[in-house]
Amino acid sequence: MDYQGQIDECLSNDTPLDDIVRRFFLVHPTYAFTENLIVADDILNRVSLNFSVPINDILVCGSAKLGFSLYKGTSYNPGSSDLDLAIINNKLYCDIFNRVLSETRNYSKGHLFRNSNLEKYKYGISLGMINYNFMPEIELKKDLLKFFDEMSIDYRSLFSGVSCCFYMSEDNFKQKQINGLSKWKNNNFKDYK
Repeated sequence: MDYQGQIDECLSNDTPLDDIVRRFFLVHPTYAFTENLIVADDILNRVSLNFSVPINDILVCGSAKLGFSLYKGTSYNPGSSDLDLAIINNKLYCDIFNRVLSETRNYSKGHLFRNSNLEKYKYGISLGMINYNFMPEIELKKDLLKFFDEMSIDYRSLFSGVSCCFYMSEDNFKQKQINGLSKWKNNNFKDYK
């Protein structure tokens, strides 16, 4: 399964980026799971049950999905590469967003955010995405870190870590992947405008 070659061919043929994202991130199988379907089921089911979301709301992205990283250009390597997940569920996204707003009193308790995490968190929100690493130091963040740390330990033979971002909509997820494709295209295709 040579997704990199297929994606490069699509880019060379000026296939719309939205079509490439749909094809490779929403429809095609996950590279890291082709030989590990039972593990795929275990991971996705565990996340689904933990967050009370349909299993179809959980997607894999990054090098585990494609077999290579759009950002770093590195190949997926079992045991060394991360498993990056995306949960696309508006209700869950809004629940997390509202809890952060409430517990930070609309961000007036900026001291709950480490370093420049408030700006990074707000930037993610502007994209319809929540990365728990940039959340304030509240119980919810501790719970998320604990859950994904446990997942990382349980699946360390395949992944160096398991992490997740939460998306407001499929369009927000697709736009994030389009950004990655644009970067890949700019770095690898000189005639791209």
